[in-house]
Amino acid sequence: MQFALLVAAMVALLLSTFIGLTHIHSFFGLQSEELIDLVQDTNQKLLETIEIGGLQNDTITGTVNKIETKTNVSYFGAWQKSYVANQLHKKHFARTALFGSKKVEETPNLYLKNESSPLIVVGAARIEGSSYLPANGVRGGMIAGNYYQGSALVYGPIKTSKEELPELDSAWRTYLHFLTTKEVLQNDHVQRFLENQKHSFLEKEKLFYRSASITITGNLQGNCIIKSASSIVVSATAVLDDVLLIAPKIRFLSEFNGVVQAVATKEIVVAKNVKLNYPSSLVVLKEVVGQEASVHNGSQHTITVNTGAEIAGSVVFLKRKSKGAIYNRIQSDVMIAAGAEIIGEVYCEGNTELLGTVKGSLYTARFVADQYGSIYMNHIYNGKVLKNPIDDYSGLPFINSAKTICKWMY
Repeated sequence: MQFALLVAAMVALLLSTFIGLTHIHSFFGLQSEELIDLVQDTNQKLLETIEIGGLQNDTITGTVNKIETKTNVSYFGAWQKSYVANQLHKKHFARTALFGSKKVEETPNLYLKNESSPLIVVGAARIEGSSYLPANGVRGGMIAGNYYQGSALVYGPIKTSKEELPELDSAWRTYLHFLTTKEVLQNDHVQRFLENQKHSFLEKEKLFYRSASITITGNLQGNCIIKSASSIVVSATAVLDDVLLIAPKIRFLSEFNGVVQAVATKEIVVAKNVKLNYPSSLVVLKEVVGQEASVHNGSQHTITVNTGAEIAGSVVFLKRKSKGAIYNRIQSDVMIAAGAEIIGEVYCEGNTELLGTVKGSLYTARFVADQYGSIYMNHIYNGKVLKNPIDDYSGLPFINSAKTICKWMY
């Protein structure tokens, strides 16, 4: 009798244990399914925000199928940033990504604004891919006895350009102007500049400010904005990943290697053998006031990319003209030295001096070549515009353009 009771008790215990395990397994199975659904829904909604495009002034909140969603689309440097956070019961999942214009078949390799003079190619210059050129087209030329060496003037189809460059989103220009004014300092998160910081893009950005010049030698990673009212110098020892720099003047010293976005109002200098990895950007938003002298100072450029430097991303020169201001049409604004390489885009609303190589797209109002003591307008001397090797390249915010993800952030 006692043995029978013992066996019954053991069977009851085993059955209860089995039922408990089945319940636990079912519970965690449902939990796993909910989490998977939450992750998939977050990714899908982020992709939808990219397809729709446009900025949101505030974080938008909504609830569908018991999932509470928060979305925000803003700018971070030269790219737009999409943030999506989902919550179901006590589960929470968020993602953020940078995105920009998608490279399509119509994307030009070279776009030269349609003014009176043709494009002149000289020496070892080479233009590949689709070219949008002035009505006067392209010709071979000579500088100091150096003739054009190519077998064709352009290696690809030629179309006629318009009197203005392809238009960038005006909201982005407004954002850049905002970054370079003191208004950005009204943010509650402004801190005294400190190095050795790492900050997630899933959280609000950290703003570091100093009125004096800043020299960066340490480690800064993630959603950090460093601003100086004077200048920023980035040393070769600095470790920078995905940070945003803002100052009137920004200089990268030789041998620096990192992922950086830089926005300046006066000057950006990239020294020899600097490597800025994708997605990096250099942007100067320069205000033109009064009348600039129509002279060429060969030692001064607004953006200078020196020999051996490599930039994967965007190099941009934009103008803000005050009423009545007259711009210097001779001085080069973007100078890409021989042996320098840009993989991505160059967009210049002024003059480009191209001695190095652009692999991707180059948009410019005009070219200048400062050679042998003379200034040659709309000449490319030995410079090259080649096809972009990055198939899924995500670029500048052109209006009415398809969008694609540049980088998933952390």
